[in-house]
Amino acid sequence: MRDEGDSAETSSSSRDNNWLRLTHPEGARYFFNPLERLFTEENVWENDIASEILNVAMEAKQLAAVNGIALSETMELAIEKFEDGKFGYYFVDHDAQILFWPKPVRSRALMSGVRGVTEKGHIRYALEAQYCDNEKEDTILLRILNVVLFNSPKLHRESLRKVWVDETVVKPRWNKFMDQLNSEWNSFTVFSTVMLAADVSFLAVPGIDDATTPIKSATTIVIYMSTLCALGSLVISLVLVGQVNNNRRSSPGKVAKFMTVMSQSMLDTESVALMHSLPFALLIWGMIFFAIGLSILIFSETADVAALIGLAPIWTIVVLLTTWPVLAANNLHISAVAKAIAEAAAKSWKETMKRIVIIRR
Repeated sequence: MRDEGDSAETSSSSRDNNWLRLTHPEGARYFFNPLERLFTEENVWENDIASEILNVAMEAKQLAAVNGIALSETMELAIEKFEDGKFGYYFVDHDAQILFWPKPVRSRALMSGVRGVTEKGHIRYALEAQYCDNEKEDTILLRILNVVLFNSPKLHRESLRKVWVDETVVKPRWNKFMDQLNSEWNSFTVFSTVMLAADVSFLAVPGIDDATTPIKSATTIVIYMSTLCALGSLVISLVLVGQVNNNRRSSPGKVAKFMTVMSQSMLDTESVALMHSLPFALLIWGMIFFAIGLSILIFSETADVAALIGLAPIWTIVVLLTTWPVLAANNLHISAVAKAIAEAAAKSWKETMKRIVIIRR
């Protein structure tokens, strides 16, 4: 569909036989014929394909007239040439916000395997979805994973959508994206190594990991978990860096093939975003477990009351400041959380007072 925000190149060479060369906001080039209300991604300046497209458009409009479909000025026609030389097309009704064809078309492809399609209204919803190209709502599983992985999958998904558009990869943009990931993962390997060294040093402190004690303390168990997370972050970072350098730079075809294979998994392209977010998320979990272990050591094994009184406020401030960015990234601001807690407490208090009044009566 032609977006009113699309930009047309103003040079004289951008017009040929009433064709305008336009650029989609996401960077893709396409051609639009305002007289015929027709657009295509085919290069109409090469191989005399413009005349073929105009012939297909004429046949489509004649077929619409034969079937009693009145084409208004707000309707447009999209035409695409397939690899086998055949043409495909569809009409766009901007007033009704749907796609349609001048002849019966099987709707199985539109339903994408969705069961329970029993009415024509269901098919209309699918056509409206194709017109609007609405962003899919995250499933419960993805929402949980976004929280557990500190919103990293969502950020990586947004970055992927900028380089993987309509199952097409632009190599310069993809290489820039991979360079950014490569730099990010290399930094994570350094941080993970430091975290791993801190965990091992913590366990080496006398009395923390006593081999003669059959039952491990809570501090030791939590530090074990921190060590495993740091090690996982380090290993995954190295694996991803190796894959990026070897497999995903050779050619746009191999990159597109890789993305197509990944998009066929249960989580679609979300699986790539999840994979890319693991080094960061595991590193953060390693730090969290380390902080928990240190907190247990401070508050459970410190008998000095004065020291605890001095450490408790500092510990609280540090926890609030470190959780603030995570809560803000998920639109959970401290003021909103405090307001929700206050409202819940007030509601609970009112209900309690009502019960007391009823009991007295």
